[in-house]
Amino acid sequence: MTLGQAERIEELNKLRFASDVKGVPVIAFTSGKGGTGKTTLALNIANLIAKSGKRVLLVDFDLNFANVHVALNVFPEYTLSDYFFKNYSLENILFEFKPNLFFAFGETARANSQKLTKAKLNEFFYEVKSSGKFDY
Repeated sequence: MTLGQAERIEELNKLRFASDVKGVPVIAFTSGKGGTGKTTLALNIANLIAKSGKRVLLVDFDLNFANVHVALNVFPEYTLSDYFFKNYSLENILFEFKPNLFFAFGETARANSQKLTKAKLNEFFYEVKSSGKFDY
C-alpha cells in the first residue's frame, strides 16, 4: 500500500508536533512532491555540519519510498520500520557513515500495515536526545 500525497502530508504534519524533547536542533526538509532536492540538500547540509565537528544524525523519515540509502549506495540491514514496528533499539538501526555522521534510514519497497503514532515518534525523539550522541 502506498500513501497518496494528501495522506503523506498529513503523516508529515505529525512530525511537526511530535518532539516534546528540547535541546537538540532539528532541521527538517519536507515537500508533498518527489524530485525537489530534499535528499540532496539534507545530505549536503548534514555533511557540512559533521565536517565542522558536530555529531549529526540524518533521519530519513520516509517509510514508503526512502532514498537516502540509495543516494549513498548503502544497503541498510535495519531501518526505522524495524524501530517503530518491531521494537528494535536505536543502536540497532543507526548506521555510522563516517566520523560525526550517522543515519537512520527509512523504508523502501516494504508495505507497513501499522500506522506510525505520535507516541512512537516522541519515543524516538526522546531516545535520540537522551542518548547524548548527537548535536543535530
